[in-house]
Amino acid sequence: MTLFVQETAGDSKVAATIEGHTYTVADLRRVLDRVCNSADWKASWAAYVPHQIVPVVVAAVEWFHGDTPRVRGLEPAPTTGRVLLEGRGYQG
Repeated sequence: MTLFVQETAGDSKVAATIEGHTYTVADLRRVLDRVCNSADWKASWAAYVPHQIVPVVVAAVEWFHGDTPRVRGLEPAPTTGRVLLEGRGYQG
Protein backbone atom coordinates (compact mmCIF):
# COMPACT_ATOMS: atom_id res chain seq x y z
CA MET A 1 0.00 0.00 0.00
CA THR A 2 1.23 3.47 -0.83
CA LEU A 3 1.38 5.88 2.07
CA PHE A 4 -0.05 9.20 0.99
CA VAL A 5 0.83 10.94 4.23
CA GLN A 6 4.59 10.98 4.81
CA GLU A 7 6.01 8.95 7.68
CA THR A 8 7.55 10.92 10.54
CA ALA A 9 9.60 10.28 13.67
CA GLY A 10 6.44 10.86 15.74
CA ASP A 11 4.60 7.85 14.31
CA SER A 12 4.72 5.93 17.60
CA LYS A 13 3.03 8.78 19.49
CA VAL A 14 -0.44 7.92 20.80
CA ALA A 15 -2.82 10.10 18.79
CA ALA A 16 -6.22 8.84 19.94
CA THR A 17 -7.91 6.63 22.49
CA ILE A 18 -11.28 5.29 21.36
CA GLU A 19 -13.38 2.97 23.49
CA GLY A 20 -10.32 1.94 25.50
CA HIS A 21 -8.11 1.24 22.47
CA THR A 22 -5.10 3.43 21.76
CA TYR A 23 -4.12 4.39 18.23
CA THR A 24 -0.74 5.75 17.23
CA VAL A 25 -0.09 8.30 14.52
CA ALA A 26 1.01 5.40 12.29
CA ASP A 27 -2.29 3.57 12.94
CA LEU A 28 -4.29 6.65 11.99
CA ARG A 29 -2.13 7.14 8.87
CA ARG A 30 -3.02 3.62 7.68
CA VAL A 31 -6.72 4.35 8.23
CA LEU A 32 -6.55 7.67 6.37
CA ASP A 33 -4.70 6.03 3.48
CA ARG A 34 -7.67 3.69 3.01
CA VAL A 35 -10.27 6.46 2.72
CA CYS A 36 -8.51 9.53 1.34
CA ASN A 37 -8.26 10.53 -2.30
CA SER A 38 -5.48 8.33 -3.74
CA ALA A 39 -4.33 11.04 -6.16
CA ASP A 40 -3.98 13.69 -3.44
CA TRP A 41 -4.37 12.92 0.27
CA LYS A 42 -5.18 16.59 0.94
CA ALA A 43 -8.15 16.60 -1.47
CA SER A 44 -11.81 16.12 -0.59
CA TRP A 45 -12.97 12.52 -0.44
CA ALA A 46 -15.94 10.19 0.09
CA ALA A 47 -15.86 6.56 1.20
CA TYR A 48 -18.09 3.82 2.52
CA VAL A 49 -16.62 2.37 5.73
CA PRO A 50 -17.83 -0.38 8.06
CA HIS A 51 -19.88 1.18 10.85
CA GLN A 52 -17.61 -0.38 13.48
CA ILE A 53 -14.64 1.72 12.42
CA VAL A 54 -16.37 5.08 11.90
CA PRO A 55 -14.93 6.49 15.17
CA VAL A 56 -11.39 5.54 14.10
CA VAL A 57 -11.84 7.04 10.63
CA VAL A 58 -13.16 10.24 12.21
CA ALA A 59 -10.11 10.37 14.52
CA ALA A 60 -7.72 9.84 11.57
CA VAL A 61 -9.36 12.56 9.50
CA GLU A 62 -9.39 14.98 12.42
CA TRP A 63 -5.69 14.26 13.12
CA PHE A 64 -4.42 14.66 9.55
CA HIS A 65 -6.99 16.92 7.86
CA GLY A 66 -7.97 19.08 10.85
CA ASP A 67 -11.62 18.55 9.98
CA THR A 68 -14.49 16.30 11.03
CA PRO A 69 -15.96 14.20 8.21
CA ARG A 70 -19.70 14.27 7.60
CA VAL A 71 -21.84 11.15 7.85
CA ARG A 72 -23.98 11.08 4.70
CA GLY A 73 -25.90 7.85 5.21
CA LEU A 74 -25.89 4.10 4.88
CA GLU A 75 -24.98 2.11 1.80
CA PRO A 76 -28.03 1.37 -0.37
CA ALA A 77 -29.86 -1.96 -0.04
CA PRO A 78 -28.99 -4.64 0.59
CA THR A 79 -27.75 -3.12 3.80
CA THR A 80 -24.12 -3.96 4.46
CA GLY A 81 -23.56 -1.89 7.59
CA ARG A 82 -21.26 0.46 5.74
CA VAL A 83 -21.57 4.20 6.30
CA LEU A 84 -20.88 6.90 3.72
CA LEU A 85 -18.47 9.50 5.06
CA GLU A 86 -17.35 12.64 3.24
CA GLY A 87 -14.46 14.90 4.04
CA ARG A 88 -13.48 18.34 2.78
CA GLY A 89 -9.80 17.43 2.68
CA TYR A 90 -6.87 19.02 4.45
CA GLN A 91 -7.88 22.18 6.30
CA GLY A 92 -4.44 23.15 7.64
